[in-house]
Amino acid sequence: MLNRTRSNFTLKRGKHRNEENMFLASQFSDWFNVIVESDLHDANNFCEGLNDGVTLCRLMKMINGSGMKRYHDPPKNVFQSRENLVFFQESCRHLNLPFVFKVSHVTEKQLDPVISCLLGVAKVASEQEGFIVPESIMEKLAALEAAELQAQLELKAEMEAAPPSYAAEHRILKLGVETDGWAKRSPESWFAGSWMEFGLRVLSLDGQDGEREEWTVYRRYSEFACFADFLVKINESFDVSKLPPKTMSFHLTGSLLEGGSPALLERMSGLRVFLVENVLGPFNSVVEKCQVSGYEPTKQEKQILEITMAFLGVTSHWGDFCKSGVAVASAFEKLGA
Repeated sequence: MLNRTRSNFTLKRGKHRNEENMFLASQFSDWFNVIVESDLHDANNFCEGLNDGVTLCRLMKMINGSGMKRYHDPPKNVFQSRENLVFFQESCRHLNLPFVFKVSHVTEKQLDPVISCLLGVAKVASEQEGFIVPESIMEKLAALEAAELQAQLELKAEMEAAPPSYAAEHRILKLGVETDGWAKRSPESWFAGSWMEFGLRVLSLDGQDGEREEWTVYRRYSEFACFADFLVKINESFDVSKLPPKTMSFHLTGSLLEGGSPALLERMSGLRVFLVENVLGPFNSVVEKCQVSGYEPTKQEKQILEITMAFLGVTSHWGDFCKSGVAVASAFEKLGA
């Protein structure tokens, strides 16, 4: 456990940080000399003393869970010295240390990253039986832990003080879409119009806690056309040229379950391009703005969000917009246009 009762250390910068690193280098030197029988005496040449990696590998060999199995003691050449440092880096990653120095940090005598890495090693060692870490190093660890805790509390307070963003309040996420590569027949007769529905795999790109949700929705071509009409009404400059044109050719009737047809695959590819390039780009741009705390979307932006989420199945009322017999103009009134 860390000693939280007192600490003579604070977070320092510049000259003071360098002085502190020199002091810690001398403390690590004394510690290494005792536990791994190294021969480090000069803080000014601390990195040079670690250059062959032997002291570091001996230390890791004593720490449970480091994965250190073999190293060169003593190394026969520069290559083996560098390999020892690589073995040490791998052991640090086995211990899930928050920071691991680069080989160049040691060879170029960059003390700050070397000390930062060794502090992580010391913290792990202090939690294992049989290790006695110098009090001065424990004080530094306690100071760093206290500073990290303070930063977390300040961030939490800042987040709690800020009102939720419009996107968070309304659970609006960035979306992506793929065509699943197949279509299905709708229950109605093909004499009634568009009898084929295209499968769309929709993905949430920024779900809560990093989770990615995905679901499939089915839309007829007529629904794509209706969706495009809505977008034009929201924004007259909306480009519908990417929407594949309507065709009455019967060569689209080949179901993919029956081997498919090039025309059907072309139609599906065109619909995907329409969604990705013309729809999701502007939609996700609006979502980004709505994720900023305090930003209130415009009426037009709200309409874009609502109609796109309905079409892609985030909300379940797309049928209310496009059900048979309801004109686009009257359905559009639901958006408050």
